[in-house]
Amino acid sequence: MRVNFTDAALNAVTGRAGVSTGWNTSTSDYHEFDDFAVYTRNTVTMTGLPSGYKLRVGTRAAAESGGAATVDLLEDLCPRANIEVLNANDVVIARLTPSPGVWGGDNYSYTP
Repeated sequence: MRVNFTDAALNAVTGRAGVSTGWNTSTSDYHEFDDFAVYTRNTVTMTGLPSGYKLRVGTRAAAESGGAATVDLLEDLCPRANIEVLNANDVVIARLTPSPGVWGGDNYSYTP
């Protein structure tokens, strides 16, 4: 799930849409975030993988276990451009480039 706000009335202080953490009067700190995404999980999962295969998203990879592999993207920026399936010899055998990218919470199924 991605949430996009475009209503300028959401943030009357700056006239732009956004989410703020509030105003701290003692330090005059104000934090506004106007580019953000909300997704259901921080992981990407692929099912249907043969034994020994791996799933790679960006620089992160996970080995197949019970026919599935799950990559944790908690510390990565989303969206990622593509997702790759590697065989037991770490050779890329499939690459997907979904639109609008790979996001946490995405689930895929591999069919050889």
